[in-house]
Amino acid sequence: MILNSASADAQTLPATVFYVDADWHGASLGTAAQPFTNFHNVTWTGIIAPALSNGPVTIYFNSRQQGTNVGLSLSAAPATAFGTYPFILDGKSYYNASENKPNWQPETNPTNLANVYFISSEDLGHQKRSLVTVHGFCLCAPSTKAVAIAGDNWIVELCDISSMPNSTSGPTILVVSTADSAHQGSSSWTPSCTNILIRTNSIHDTYAEGIYVGGGGLFTNWYDVGAGYPSHSNIWIQGNTIYRTAYHSSGFGPANGQGDGIDIKGGLDNVTVEGNNIYAINDPTGNGVRPLVMQGQTNGGVQLRIVRNNYIHDCLGVVDSAISVGNGWGVAQGVQIYNNVIANIQGGGVYGTNGDLPNGIKVYQSQDAVQIYNNTIFNCAGPAICAYVTNAPIIMMNNLCWGNNSNGVEVNFKPGNPVTSDYNAYGGTWGFSGEGIHSMAMAPLQASNNLVNIAVNNFAVAAGSPIVGMALPLNSVFKTDMAGNIRGNIWDMGAMNNYPLLRPPTGFHIVHY
Repeated sequence: MILNSASADAQTLPATVFYVDADWHGASLGTAAQPFTNFHNVTWTGIIAPALSNGPVTIYFNSRQQGTNVGLSLSAAPATAFGTYPFILDGKSYYNASENKPNWQPETNPTNLANVYFISSEDLGHQKRSLVTVHGFCLCAPSTKAVAIAGDNWIVELCDISSMPNSTSGPTILVVSTADSAHQGSSSWTPSCTNILIRTNSIHDTYAEGIYVGGGGLFTNWYDVGAGYPSHSNIWIQGNTIYRTAYHSSGFGPANGQGDGIDIKGGLDNVTVEGNNIYAINDPTGNGVRPLVMQGQTNGGVQLRIVRNNYIHDCLGVVDSAISVGNGWGVAQGVQIYNNVIANIQGGGVYGTNGDLPNGIKVYQSQDAVQIYNNTIFNCAGPAICAYVTNAPIIMMNNLCWGNNSNGVEVNFKPGNPVTSDYNAYGGTWGFSGEGIHSMAMAPLQASNNLVNIAVNNFAVAAGSPIVGMALPLNSVFKTDMAGNIRGNIWDMGAMNNYPLLRPPTGFHIVHY
């Protein structure tokens, strides 16, 4: 994946630098001595766009400002200004030490972030704004999305993102759909975009979804005009902390938000969801939510979905599973789910599909085998892994599952569903008669003592556990465990290997707010 790329000549050009301080009350020229206080159309079209047309532009916002800026609508600037040179919005690198005589100093406290309502590139004219970096803001959206992405080579990083308590619109971070409104997309649909990186953000207390990656249309022909296929490609959602989605909502419908942690729609190519910490997805709406749900494609194309190294835990009112491989916006293809820890996923009969209790991983349908490897799954209200229909092929290897489904069966498949399964460890009863000979049932005491210390998020396999060295090496698929340690040629079951000197599992603890 190449992000925020530009030509070699563009990279050597000096950046034009502007400054923004909402607390400043003097002339607003964008200089260090006379910073912008907010943005008007003339600011975009008359000052910033011409500079960006000639070279890179960086805009520094006062990281210690007391006031809140208006929202930043990039669609107010000509689309032709974007895409050749990097455009960086920076809310955490500098602060203004004096409002009487501006004095910009490097920010030393990483928790100080400039306040902005929203940053959006949605455009009713369907033009992309590309090569944009959003770095280090506190975004608290009113009745709108906090970040709306429509362009190539975007980075959104190190931001604290939420919704105001009285918000009536979402989602929180939106990759704008390629489908138009006639195909259940958006009137501000965008042409297909590539290279989008959403990383190391704290996303919480939202009106609707934490991250919504829009795609092609629902139940449409691949070639229909406006259907939005092929859709976006090369999307990486990495190292984010996501919690209390739909916290400011009270139910579903036009005035109420959907509370999924991450919602990935159809027709997207090469999507990686990695190292995220997702918790307290607690469904204030009463209708159920999912920490992570991803769809597939209507037809045509070749897709890849990688879900790895995520920690999904302590969620209530989950509708069907912690990780849901859906088929509502197209049938999944190329899905790999590995090295994830899924724990304490609860709900109830009214929350589950057809009354089912929520699972750890649920596959509704797939065009090819969903690969489920080396996951640790425990204390889900329903079975750890479930295939909802008969045409959901699955390959399961090296998973550690126990304490799910009230200590009932750990897996649940429709009769006749094509499943290949071996080298798994489980407590109680597995539930699949075709299980391979290398899998092992564990006594309750063994199951509870397999990991070093769950209370402090140490999911490494404990020394002396019967699952040490009993997994099948899958080095052709991946080589590391959840914490990034190289597994080598001797693999343990579950998301993490056994290491005497364990590197902390930093994949889902990259940013603290």
